[in-house]
Amino acid sequence: MAVSLQIFGWIFSLGSDVKITGPSDVVDKVKDSAKGFLENYN
Repeated sequence: MAVSLQIFGWIFSLGSDVKITGPSDVVDKVKDSAKGFLENYN
């Protein structure tokens, strides 16, 4: 499944009440994107 960076921005803007449960490759992409974002704050 093709997932754009715009989708990640939309997902993150919704806050912690949103949980991506599938498909697993999208869950992994969201996790990787969040980790990359948080690395800017360490």
